Amino acid sequence: MLLAAGVDLITEDPFGPVSGRKGWADLLDRLGVGDMVTVESVLVLGHRGRLDVALGSIARVLGRGAGIRSIVEGIDAPPGSDAAAGLVALARFVARRRTDAITAGQVESRAEGRAPGRPAALDTEDVAAIRAARSQRPPVPVKTLAYDYGVHPSTISRMAVEADEAPFAPRGAGAPTPIDVKGAIGYAWTLADAETAHAIRAALRRAGTGRVVIERLQHTASPAPQLAELVACLRPGDVITVPDLARLAPRLRGLLNTVAAIEDAGAALVSLGDGIDGRTAASAGAIRAMLALRRHAPAAPRGSRSRGLSDKGETELLDAVRADPLIPTATLAMTFGISPSTVRRLLKRAGYNRSPGRIPGVQGFDQSAN
Repeated sequence: MLLAAGVDLITEDPFGPVSGRKGWADLLDRLGVGDMVTVESVLVLGHRGRLDVALGSIARVLGRGAGIRSIVEGIDAPPGSDAAAGLVALARFVARRRTDAITAGQVESRAEGRAPGRPAALDTEDVAAIRAARSQRPPVPVKTLAYDYGVHPSTISRMAVEADEAPFAPRGAGAPTPIDVKGAIGYAWTLADAETAHAIRAALRRAGTGRVVIERLQHTASPAPQLAELVACLRPGDVITVPDLARLAPRLRGLLNTVAAIEDAGAALVSLGDGIDGRTAASAGAIRAMLALRRHAPAAPRGSRSRGLSDKGETELLDAVRADPLIPTATLAMTFGISPSTVRRLLKRAGYNRSPGRIPGVQGFDQSAN
């Protein structure tokens, strides 16, 4: 498939984390301004098919002034194109959501009198030296630096990535051009206090919007009834303006579903912070590139603690275990459509322990608690 697409060089890696892929690292080192990276699907750029990680990898390619092409999704994003701008906007959305989660954890830690995070493995001078070594041509190998500084190779990779991808935009790109949104409906969601909501409202007013809707959510998994009502009432020609995509929805799937609903209604989406104006043909490519990834968006947020099974499903799972105590965890996971870790958690709560090695010669299974 890649050869038929006319590529000049193919790099391959075994399935696994992006940070541990030698072929991927070599490809990034070879990239120059104007190059095009072709992949079968954008999901090969993410750890275990995760779209949020894939978007970060795409941002690395675009940040080097190169372009990205995906055969399965039909995405063709040369450097500086509208499609590239849409992918950068999604990558910025993911980074913003991750930053908000980290900030919330730090605030909670400080409120409880605890120092947030863990001590840094490298000081400022070490980080500067590592980034200088990785910026050389040819760069000093990651494993060599990891051995020299006594850290894991992923730590070295992260140091270089943080320096290389800070703007999440192609090199040389300036700030988005101001957009005239006079008469448009402004919308934003927030978990913050009234002062922050007032600041968001004032920013939308300054941009020239007419009616402004600020929706308060209890948490990022809460439904947004005001947004749903707003989208349901849209007519062709209407415009919804948001400060940036992160204020349209708190989760990636919700964002892409909302963008699709706005497009289906014949309305236009304007994102001030991302430079997207759905009323112009110039932003049509950006929105198409975003919607091409809609089917890959995760159904649940990262770190979700949902049980994954109804009470009836959990009862059926436990009945299957009682009928065959040595049934593999992987079989249960595939049968009930949940992860192996969820299976182990449910069994442990029911009094079973499937830690390997509990029974000699068998994948462990202990019913002593029963």
